[in-house]
Amino acid sequence: MNNPQIIGRHTAFIEGNLTIVHFVGSLSVDEGRQMLAMFEQVLALYGHGYLIAHIERATTIDPLFRRELVIWMKTHALIGIANIKGSLLARSIGVLLSNAMRLMGITSYASGFFENEAEARRWIAELERKRQSEQSTQL
Repeated sequence: MNNPQIIGRHTAFIEGNLTIVHFVGSLSVDEGRQMLAMFEQVLALYGHGYLIAHIERATTIDPLFRRELVIWMKTHALIGIANIKGSLLARSIGVLLSNAMRLMGITSYASGFFENEAEARRWIAELERKRQSEQSTQL
């Protein structure tokens, strides 16, 4: 795992095409933009990426950044987001937001909620196997 990057009260790590973020409290516009810059580094190297989001201590996302994130997701190849330890409310909002974005044609990333990082990593490994399989059949 690379050295942790501290973004406000949040901590992020990059492991190949995987970004892992431990969210604490609210996410400001500036913090969100810093995280997107991290994701863009991963995407520049790999062409796609995955996110594991530890959200058990997360609270809110600045509404301005939420709008920026929706625009960003239209043009960036984030394949899967695995959320760890989300509350029932966080899970419900996440599923609704993800489904709304898919219905509007904004993004097609997969998302899931998991109890621990090991489960999330297994799920992401399966997504990566599927991506590679689909890519090899297209050649």
